[in-house]
Amino acid sequence: MLALQAAPHDIDVSWRGVEGCAQRGFQDSLEAYLVGGTRQRAVQVTVEVQRSGERWAVRLELVTDGVRSARELSGDSCAEVSSAAAFITAVLVDPGTLGRAELEAGATPLVPEPAAPVRVPPVAVEPAGVGVEVAVSPAARPDEVAVRPVAAPPPSRPASRSLAGFVRIAGGFEALGAPGIGAQVGGAGGLLGRRWRVELTGMYRAPSTQSSAVDPQAGARVGLWTVGTRGCGVLRPAMLEVVLCGGIEAGQVLGEGVGFAGKRRDRFAWLAGTLGPALAWAPRRWFALWLGVDLAVPVLGGEFAAEGLGTLYKIAPVSIRAGLGLEARFF
Repeated sequence: MLALQAAPHDIDVSWRGVEGCAQRGFQDSLEAYLVGGTRQRAVQVTVEVQRSGERWAVRLELVTDGVRSARELSGDSCAEVSSAAAFITAVLVDPGTLGRAELEAGATPLVPEPAAPVRVPPVAVEPAGVGVEVAVSPAARPDEVAVRPVAAPPPSRPASRSLAGFVRIAGGFEALGAPGIGAQVGGAGGLLGRRWRVELTGMYRAPSTQSSAVDPQAGARVGLWTVGTRGCGVLRPAMLEVVLCGGIEAGQVLGEGVGFAGKRRDRFAWLAGTLGPALAWAPRRWFALWLGVDLAVPVLGGEFAAEGLGTLYKIAPVSIRAGLGLEARFF
């Protein structure tokens, strides 16, 4: 992710490129369009570049003044679509960009060579609905961009649409919450923002057996389940999101005796605080691969014991989990 902070503009750019289409072209065009500007607005822009054969496509998402809009561009080269995306972004940052481009158009012949231009659908640059249509030549230099004002309706999507819902399922391993290291499965769902997420979580740890120190043939078979909630901060370097979460969970530790007379089942409450980092790789807006590690610290102790065998298993001070999962996102 690149944050352009060249004063006085405030532009937060998230670039998702492909091989052969570098972010530098978009950045250079954007800086060229903004030269001489006097009015600025803070803009968040996500540029997602794709290539299919000889054709290039860009999905452009822009957020300004709490309003989100999206545009899809296509052309014959990375330079074409990058320049068009940069011009639309510049108009949102400084609407005066449109007037400066028209002045340059009056002094310089536009698109001197015949070519099929890239046509960009109208994009609103003011709440009142002023728009611009852009035509970019294959050379895609800033002075070869033809513009004209058009009527465009104001964006109809409310700011709340910047949120996304998600569900995740994961599997991995847990240690110390139950004897040894055992398999665990978990799930989560909640809301996802640009820099944060809120999750409702659930986890089940498959039972495993701890043998008695007095009689190795006897022991306790112990499992664990939890539900919880947590909040997370999210960093977004391109497609890779770095997540740090903290929260609280509650559940039950389930145990039963094995290998001795009079064995019985028992359970006690589990309450713990949780903290852990994760990585989410999101090659598409609606899909992510999740890798997380969590540390849970129980605030309630407990142990399983049997007469003549003493303590069979005692809950450790921490529970360590690691999981790999798939996450679906809904915008």
